Amino acid sequence: MPAPVVTENASNVPGSSKKVWTPEKLAEVKAYREKHGTKKAAQHYGVSEQRIRKLLPGNKPKAKGYSAFTCHMR
Repeated sequence: MPAPVVTENASNVPGSSKKVWTPEKLAEVKAYREKHGTKKAAQHYGVSEQRIRKLLPGNKPKAKGYSAFTCHMR
């Protein structure tokens, strides 16, 4: 099993920005996820599956909620 890639917290590294997930890193994670799946990507990067899904949302359209202003005949 490979060691987690993101091991240090950004606040621990002197002279670095506070952002851990740079656009380049997200592109790398996205490519890995497309090839291996969410579960393997989470294990590889040492984070939860939920975190991977939050960082890389899918392309599904969001469900629209109920509006009180639409007319519904009963």
